[in-house]
Amino acid sequence: MKPLRMSNEGPRVRSRLGWLGTVSATVLMGLSQPAVAAGSWVAQVQGVRVTMAEREVRSAPLLAPAAVPGDATLAEVSWRYRLPPGEAVRAWLCQVDACTALSGERGSTRAFSGGRVHDPLHFRFALRPGHKRMVQVQGLQLIAHYR
Repeated sequence: MKPLRMSNEGPRVRSRLGWLGTVSATVLMGLSQPAVAAGSWVAQVQGVRVTMAEREVRSAPLLAPAAVPGDATLAEVSWRYRLPPGEAVRAWLCQVDACTALSGERGSTRAFSGGRVHDPLHFRFALRPGHKRMVQVQGLQLIAHYR
């Protein structure tokens, strides 16, 4: 058996490695625990009957579930709704007083990026100018991605 060699550097090496290990562990724990976890939620509301070009009709509010962290912010919102074949309406997605025009029956937007996730969203619809026949809009749905 060989005798153990004692080095006078042992405690200093262990001390440096201990400090370095502590710093490394602290940094890694900080990186693995973001302030708010990213996620998404889906909401659906009942359809609406659009009857006028001059007056917008609002959908019921689309709300984030209570399980979504209170300090989360919106990143992107995707929407979808259905119109009868051959029909068209003017459409907007709104949060509080901010609205963005929708390009069609489905799509996504970053217009609400940074907005509070628990501020309700809603759809708004109006007939196109000159259109006189009522249009039933159905399948109102959105997917909100947050961070």
